[in-house]
Amino acid sequence: MGLAAEERAMSAPRVGVIMPYVKGRWNQMNLGLTTLVHQTVPVDSLCILNDGDDDWLARASQEARPTALEAFSGLVSVVHMRPEGAIRPPNRSILHGFRMVRLMEAEYVMVWYPEILAPPFAVEAMLARHLEGRRDVAPVLALSEAQTMALLATTQTGREDLTRWDVLDPWARSDPNFLSTETPLRITNAEAHGNIHHLNFTGAMLGEWDSLGLLPDTDQRAQNENWLREREMEAGRPPMACAFEVWHQWHPRLFPNEERRSARIGRVQAGGYDSR
Repeated sequence: MGLAAEERAMSAPRVGVIMPYVKGRWNQMNLGLTTLVHQTVPVDSLCILNDGDDDWLARASQEARPTALEAFSGLVSVVHMRPEGAIRPPNRSILHGFRMVRLMEAEYVMVWYPEILAPPFAVEAMLARHLEGRRDVAPVLALSEAQTMALLATTQTGREDLTRWDVLDPWARSDPNFLSTETPLRITNAEAHGNIHHLNFTGAMLGEWDSLGLLPDTDQRAQNENWLREREMEAGRPPMACAFEVWHQWHPRLFPNEERRSARIGRVQAGGYDSR
């Protein structure tokens, strides 16, 4: 891996990232953005959708902008979608993000949630192994609450070696409760490779997203991953599992009273997929 800049300009599509942000993820977003700006194939455009954090402007005035963005050389758009209130599915944020990265001439479009930490070769690997017509999805492994707090603390103390992938990945897997640790969707690390219909870290060519209808313009629950999975299965285009995993930082569950094994998660996990 490691395409030269001129080779990449000739052979690789322009990459646009959509990052839906909700209140309470500011520090986690900075960590996620750190892994974004260190990709071996750089991201060309980034649209951050602030969906319900009234403190954003105050944070921005105090910190100028998220620290990690200082190293980002592409086009950036920060869109304030709606005022703080009830947490709702992010369909409209993601749809607006598609419009923005389209205007920024992205060809390969990714949805990358702010709490996701990706290896530096992630974008390069997705582009190199992309199969026409299929969506690329990375299995998501969960960091525990204690691991996430320790990781966030390293950025405040100046000990940032833990955020390097060659240190972070084996450290995270060394947790004795690794296999039973759950993401906020209650999917354990033991189940991660059976859940590749999600939108946490995924990408496809812009035309391929268009052909599936993107997402419905609604705030109705279960009309994002589930809706997209059904379109993909109907078209005979199940998503392709990437050959690497990403890490999901802990945060409180969005719907804490949801049943432990809800119908929604069952639908997200259902259906076949191709592994590579």
